[in-house]
Amino acid sequence: MKQYEKLYYILLLCDMCATLARLTLLFEQENVDLSCVYPQVHSTIHNIEKMKRHPGPYLSKVENMAASLGIEKRNEEKVKEVRDKFIVSLTDHLEERLEHIEVVSALSVLDLSRVPANQCTFHGDIEISQLSNHLQLPEDDVLFEWNDLKEKFNPVLSSCTRKFMLEKLHETKETTGIINPLMNKLLSIHQTLILSTAPVERVFSQVKLIVTEHRNS
Repeated sequence: MKQYEKLYYILLLCDMCATLARLTLLFEQENVDLSCVYPQVHSTIHNIEKMKRHPGPYLSKVENMAASLGIEKRNEEKVKEVRDKFIVSLTDHLEERLEHIEVVSALSVLDLSRVPANQCTFHGDIEISQLSNHLQLPEDDVLFEWNDLKEKFNPVLSSCTRKFMLEKLHETKETTGIINPLMNKLLSIHQTLILSTAPVERVFSQVKLIVTEHRNS
């Protein structure tokens, strides 16, 4: 720890981990509000890029910590050059991994339980068009089914989660088939979209507390 650059990078990583943790916690929620994902991702990238100009709460203490530890400040330009390259690499990686995050956010309109009854008529039309184009579905047909679905479920909007609507659409599968096949496809994508493995990891953690080396049955 007697090198200035090591202290600098450790504090920089502390600031970055704190920023990334907020994004991670969003994905770890069991019922994520998909409308929050897009702004949170871009806020995270913006805050990380800002660290090139303004140090975070940990890195802002580097001067005082270096002085108290008797560490000589040197190679400052080189340290900042490495910092900037790392930040660019990290934000590029985030943008690449989350390239279609706006499509994920568009799926949030399918959860009608969050929509006030007086705003339902025109709710989500733009996002449904966006999803149709992205998934190469016939836009006019999808919009027709979407408006039909909103009208059908309008009396019970507060119950209209994606799971509830899928179950209702599948009630007629054996007799008349699925009436809104395109909306069924979009709802199925929404329902099976995995944003987090946290629930599965919690199960494994609980199992480890029960099944140990000394107790395996």
